[in-house]
Amino acid sequence: MRWFLHICLFAGCDLGKAEGEEGADWSTDSADLTSPPGLFDSDGGPSGDEGDGGDGGNSIRIEPPTIALSTDGTNPATTTFTAFLVDAAGGETAASVSDWGVSDTQMGTIDSLGQFESTTHHGGSTTIFATVGEHTGSATLTLQYDREIIEGDISSATLDAFKASTATSADTPQLLYPLDDTTLPKNLNGLAFAWSTDAEQSVSELHLQTATGSVRVFTDNVNWQSDTSVLTGLSGAGDSTTVDLTIRSAEVSGGTVADVFEGPSSEFTVTQEASGSVVYWTSNYTDGIGGDIMRIPFGAGEAATLWGAADAGGCVGCHTPVEASDKLVVTHSGVNGNFSIIDVSDPEYPETLLGTAEERRATFHAASPDGEFLLTINSFSAKLYSLSTGSLVMEVDTDGERVSHPDWSPDGASILLVRVTSTAMNDMNFEGGEIIKMSWDGSTFGAPETLISAVADENFYAPRFSPDGEWIAYNRAIRVDIASPDGSSGASSTTYANPSSELWIMDKNGGQRTRLDNANQAGNLQRSMPRWAPQHGAGPMWLTFSSKQSYPLASRSGLPQIWVSAIDTAAVGEGSDPSSPAFWLPGQDSSTDNHLPVWWSK
Repeated sequence: MRWFLHICLFAGCDLGKAEGEEGADWSTDSADLTSPPGLFDSDGGPSGDEGDGGDGGNSIRIEPPTIALSTDGTNPATTTFTAFLVDAAGGETAASVSDWGVSDTQMGTIDSLGQFESTTHHGGSTTIFATVGEHTGSATLTLQYDREIIEGDISSATLDAFKASTATSADTPQLLYPLDDTTLPKNLNGLAFAWSTDAEQSVSELHLQTATGSVRVFTDNVNWQSDTSVLTGLSGAGDSTTVDLTIRSAEVSGGTVADVFEGPSSEFTVTQEASGSVVYWTSNYTDGIGGDIMRIPFGAGEAATLWGAADAGGCVGCHTPVEASDKLVVTHSGVNGNFSIIDVSDPEYPETLLGTAEERRATFHAASPDGEFLLTINSFSAKLYSLSTGSLVMEVDTDGERVSHPDWSPDGASILLVRVTSTAMNDMNFEGGEIIKMSWDGSTFGAPETLISAVADENFYAPRFSPDGEWIAYNRAIRVDIASPDGSSGASSTTYANPSSELWIMDKNGGQRTRLDNANQAGNLQRSMPRWAPQHGAGPMWLTFSSKQSYPLASRSGLPQIWVSAIDTAAVGEGSDPSSPAFWLPGQDSSTDNHLPVWWSK
């Protein structure tokens, strides 16, 4: 009869009583499906998990039913599970398991004998399954990622005494970087931690902890640099994890540890990986020429030149990756310079596809998503070129108004421009910017639609569509005193090197304008040219920009550097700041000016 119940229930047939017959009625109505006793558990799983009345109450019990293991990041944890068949009277016999399984294979493997071996990459929890015939039992396994890292000249006696000591809460040591509540991608390589201590304190412990991970770093320095294994180990296989951070420091004298203090705690979030590369311009100068385009594949340790002054025979600056065709458009010699098109299908060996020509000039450019067209700005005029031939397709009608800073929507259906309504020196140095949008049907641009109108003593510029096309990041600057290289100064709201420049976002129609306070941080830091990362899966979007924000490990201070902030646009609808404090992009040279960070999916 048991096999008949299985077949009929799944087939949707009526196992109920005949008309007028008394007895049980096992309805198959989808709104109230009630199964016969012993066929399914309340959660819909096979009844062997909790006992099966269909053949006398047999069930499977796994020993141990719960277990906690740990890995140090190098050596896997191992254990052996055993399954027992339990009859209705509670009697047990060793079971011959037909199949062992792990619900989350990222946590480890289990063989046919029930021998489990964990991953060494992260902690977490998973369920172990054992199947015996038609019965299945389960056990719960928790893995703790527990690492200890020792750096510097710390004797074993000092280390033991420091570990055994009790700290007093104090204002120092104080974390300097990363900032509290920063959000980081789990594949970030080279994340630095920096803190301040009292002058007498010479040994520190940095403790990073999650529900399933703990990393303790003992060092005689006031900074420490991690690699991808640390963030991956702490975050586990999940999408987002909060990491608690504490720092203890102590004075060491003659092997004795004294004055042990623990500073204020902080936290940061580790979330989904970032992908692709960041391509940016840097002020490298060699043999009297300078301006290189650099590339950092995300997670790599160091930037490499993608296309430099040596390749181009002179300075190259503004750059546009063409995703659809593995091309890179570069402008030579700055404002209104000639542009060339480079084949970067192999980033290690780029080649010129289309060299410079006098009739092809552009300060800024944006490529259509299909890789067919290049929208350019030259002397405040917008022009459209063919990306395959370099020929001029049309001059864009902007109602006779001066424009700059172009961008193309991800769906190819519209472009963004900045309309210049006030003082202007050149395409990258102007005031009175307002942001406009124009439709594109594949052959014609529509009339300009104003998203942000010009405001006296303010400037709106550098708009960029988010990868889903729903949001636009942009810059806003105000009139402030700006110093010139000759030492003079004057009030201006210019787009060029404006210290007041800050990051904002709005929706694609110009609404929900929100200042990104967490990403901006306080002060005049010259935040400029925001660019979005490609979006993959759920989680926050990533926004890069250039800023003079202080990075404690920089070899030179006060230079523009590339920073990255996580953006959760859902927070905008809740009236909150959608940005997180930014992190410094590892791999860039902190002794050079670094600007115009553009994401490339390759």
